[in-house]
Amino acid sequence: MLPFWQEPWFLGAVVVAIAVPILVVVLTEVIGTLTRRNNPAVKPLRLLRNLVIPATALLALMLIAQGKSDDLTGVRIVATIVGFLLILLVLSSFNAALFGTPAEGTWRARIPSIFVSIVRLLLGIVGIAVLFAVVWGTNIGGVFAALGVTSIVLGIALQGSIGAIVSGLLLLFEQPFRTGDVIDTSRTRGRVVEVNWRSVHVQTPEGIEIIPNSVLATAVFNNHSRTTEGFVAVVDFTFGKDDQPRRVMDLLEALGRDLPGRRPGGEPTAEYTGGGVYTVTVPVVAAAAVGPSTATLHEWVWYAARRAGLTLDGQVPKVDQEVVDAGVARACDALFLSEDHRDVLAPGAVIEVFAPGEIIQHSGVVADSIRVVLAGHIRFEAPVGEFFRPVLTLAEGEFLGQTALTRETALGRYVAVDEVTVVRLPSDHLDPLLTRVPAFARTIGKAIDLRRRAIRTTTEQPA
Repeated sequence: MLPFWQEPWFLGAVVVAIAVPILVVVLTEVIGTLTRRNNPAVKPLRLLRNLVIPATALLALMLIAQGKSDDLTGVRIVATIVGFLLILLVLSSFNAALFGTPAEGTWRARIPSIFVSIVRLLLGIVGIAVLFAVVWGTNIGGVFAALGVTSIVLGIALQGSIGAIVSGLLLLFEQPFRTGDVIDTSRTRGRVVEVNWRSVHVQTPEGIEIIPNSVLATAVFNNHSRTTEGFVAVVDFTFGKDDQPRRVMDLLEALGRDLPGRRPGGEPTAEYTGGGVYTVTVPVVAAAAVGPSTATLHEWVWYAARRAGLTLDGQVPKVDQEVVDAGVARACDALFLSEDHRDVLAPGAVIEVFAPGEIIQHSGVVADSIRVVLAGHIRFEAPVGEFFRPVLTLAEGEFLGQTALTRETALGRYVAVDEVTVVRLPSDHLDPLLTRVPAFARTIGKAIDLRRRAIRTTTEQPA
């Protein structure tokens, strides 16, 4: 009798006993690293570690123990399980490699999930058939022949239904529209709320209309959310015939540039069509932004026209001198100026009212006046890359535009949180007071330093 280490099975068993733990440990570390990176390869690797390797090791040990008697039923059962697990591993790896994290706009991102499921099902059926042919010696030629005849019969009997399904799948693959897009067909116009393999659900003023994909696949329709030039908001305004056209158009275009829904890079345009009527066109990000942008522009123009002294819809702005005098008095208190300075500031003082969301002062410009808040709240925002981050909020008695006296550009922008009333004091009237009133100069310098520190604190924090 030979010692056990000289038995034919000993070397193979030792290799399996050493290789399996090493593979499991290595795969565990790799899976941990990929999990932290949200890599889609984690799923097939877990299948490999938890099921494929143990089952393969068991099959190897059974083959070593049985010698060449691999036709035993037990070995074939385990081999079938291993083959099935290998098919699952191949399908899972295929799915992770091609469709795990597809980049936006690529062909992999456009493929509908049902396409992937059908391909996986077909590959799985073929793999199982081959597995039974190899392990159990099954004749699979008849199976494929039967499937082919059955598919032909079903295709002829259900050609209408199958044609609709295929049309839907091709429509999903091409993706001429997505959920949220506004489409216009010969029969309806509305917003797409659902897209599936059989039909498209469109929200119309009358309710939800369900359109079969086979109809859309052969029809002509417009996708207003994907026009080449983008969607635009077009608004008409009527100003006084005596108002200077260029002044009105500059005001409308400036307000259009500040709209939240404006498309990046899109430049608003204003045209004078005669009779005091002006048309402003603002490129917006999507069809859904047309309504809100139009409403916001109507509101902003109402406030801006009165600040500019323009006649909008036949209404002439009026100046209440008592309100101006009260605003100047409140401004003097906020800026540590005495009653003697009111007469100096009053001639150039103006009361301004801003709508919620309006930009009162832009970033990067040299202000020409100081504004003291009389009512409402103003948000000071600092630029961080292409965006703005809130820094602080100004309330009644506080002021903005202090860099107008130092001729420095503004480090951020000021946005009206709600309806804001301010008194605007031109810098020309304030400049002489800097040297004559020390308390006023200290107030301005302190305000500039506080805003700079607030910007540094805010921009240095992680987003």
